[in-house]
Amino acid sequence: MAPVRTLLGMALLALGACGDALTPEGYRGEELFSVKGQVVQFQNLQPGSAALRIGVFWVPDGRVEAVDLDMLVEQRSASVEVAFPATFDVRIFQPPSPEMLVASGEYGIGLLLVYEDRDGNGRFTPGLTPSELVGGSDDTAVIYAPRALDAARSPTWRALEPGFQRSNVGLLCFGPIDQTCDLPYGAACTDDFDCGFGEGICVTRAAGYTFDGGYCTAPLGGVCDAPSLPRLATESSGLLLAACASDADCRVEEGYACDTASGGCLPAAGPSTDAASNCGIAFGAPCDPSTAASDCGSASAECIMRDSFGSYPDGYCALAFASTCVPADASPYSTQDPESEPTHWFAACESDATCRSGYFCDGVARVCVPDSPASLYIDSAFKDSFGGWCGN
Repeated sequence: MAPVRTLLGMALLALGACGDALTPEGYRGEELFSVKGQVVQFQNLQPGSAALRIGVFWVPDGRVEAVDLDMLVEQRSASVEVAFPATFDVRIFQPPSPEMLVASGEYGIGLLLVYEDRDGNGRFTPGLTPSELVGGSDDTAVIYAPRALDAARSPTWRALEPGFQRSNVGLLCFGPIDQTCDLPYGAACTDDFDCGFGEGICVTRAAGYTFDGGYCTAPLGGVCDAPSLPRLATESSGLLLAACASDADCRVEEGYACDTASGGCLPAAGPSTDAASNCGIAFGAPCDPSTAASDCGSASAECIMRDSFGSYPDGYCALAFASTCVPADASPYSTQDPESEPTHWFAACESDATCRSGYFCDGVARVCVPDSPASLYIDSAFKDSFGGWCGN
């Protein structure tokens, strides 16, 4: 599926306070979260026929891969009336109410949807024919955690800090789920399915190394992390390794050996040249394509100005994923589709504070990406054509 990031962003606008009453004008308290968005296109809908509202709709069962649109819970105080064309800055002052969270109350996932307020009541009315729903994002989602949440119970398979985070909805399609951590660490692989059910992943390039034939692993800080497992750690990322006592425990014929420092199997060739210095690149730094080598610190760097999702303000220093050098402390990312194979190495992050101004830390991918206005598309046939956000 190719996510439509456009749909998402605007709905984020709608994120607001908890409860059913619309927030009154004037001071509303401390701002908890904000996001910008822009309506860019109407399809099969005549502007002005009825008020259009953008809202955050929470998924009580947390399953974005099998969403029943009629079961979502609107955060009514967060809805915003919109016109075409329009740009919005949505500010959130209160968290979602308990019924908007999953049954355990540990987190909530909010989807961005647009509806035509045909009955003029200022809220979405379910059960109407045709449905008031006329648009929404299949890309960005909002995650909320009332308190710190460990990786084992998180929808992102990573520990969550309290509060709001913004993420790509496609990366929430498969978690949290019941799974085993009895993974085939170090086994050869061609895709994640070769590495067990759940958090197992297949890597070919990571943490400074090139893993010929693929390497089954799991991320540090995830569900399967345990102190007894050997690990390859970097400043902001890392991998769990196949344990070994000697080279014989590793895939010697494919170029692997037992690393005495970590006690795990790693490529015998060692990390890429300049991996420890992150290939000499200042990932995420501002740049100009004509001076990328000096701006980014290396002739191999690429200055990204825009991708299929939008522009990168003042440029963004990155490295092609297929580059000879594999950085030790950067994360893979796709500038074409977050669910597809990575195209570049991006600046790794754990929070918005580690990204430069104008960028935020994606809550799942854990890379710094532009905090630019997201676009929203509206189509009167949205509900009838909707097939879910995962693989539709």
